[in-house]
Amino acid sequence: MSASALVPYLQRAEEMSAISENLVAYYCRLYALEKGMRAEDRDDGLLGAIMSQLEKDKPTAGLSGSSEEDSRYCQTFAMKIFKSADRADKAGKASKKTAQAYYAAKLFMDICSHFGEETLPDKWGETKKYALWRSAEITKAIKEGRAPEPPPNDGEEGGSAERESFPPPPPPPADVPATAFPPPTIAAPAPAPQPTATPQPHIPPQQPPSTPVTPAPPMQPTRAPGPPPPVQLTNNAVRDAHKLARYAVGSIGLDAIDDAVEYLRQAIALL
Repeated sequence: MSASALVPYLQRAEEMSAISENLVAYYCRLYALEKGMRAEDRDDGLLGAIMSQLEKDKPTAGLSGSSEEDSRYCQTFAMKIFKSADRADKAGKASKKTAQAYYAAKLFMDICSHFGEETLPDKWGETKKYALWRSAEITKAIKEGRAPEPPPNDGEEGGSAERESFPPPPPPPADVPATAFPPPTIAAPAPAPQPTATPQPHIPPQQPPSTPVTPAPPMQPTRAPGPPPPVQLTNNAVRDAHKLARYAVGSIGLDAIDDAVEYLRQAIALL
């Protein structure tokens, strides 16, 4: 898994923010952050930008304070997108937008796993697989210049009659996901301004003082820093969050990814 796999989730987050679906946008970014922490080619700059955006979005994300309620909301939203595509597909009205909706629904179903696999409904994985398969099938038909053939309408969303028969879905083409909003870009930091040399006036040499000068006491050697102390939370939430974020970065350097994710979760929870 590479860091490029995060882009579809960040695109969905941008789209959801644009229509004020702030809770879904927040969990799209959080899922991307967790996924990116485990990427083989981690992009620490991108992950840091996602963390900053999560901190910025949290006050307006509409978090309920209950993971169960947030999970239910995200699942309902994902199924709303899926059912809309499924109805058009079975009615023989599939289009490129239908393929995009199926693919987006699959991504929204992905983020629900943030709350734990045990929170997902039965056949959730099969529905995701079906959505990705139909997205690829519709896109293939459109590229070949033929009308997409609707799936059997058995009265149940997701084509339960063919759950055991459809082949493993191929990766969707690059133009399947909706791209109404470009993926976020990370701006390079501006170079620090160089100090301008100021001409110094000529100062004539001073005569040595007539009275002896007492020498300054010798400086004590600086003590080498020891290992970082354990995290002790205080009432200053912002300072504590920064401390946890630094520990997360240190854990990344040690490839302790699970520890880094836990530090990040604690940091986000404080803000």
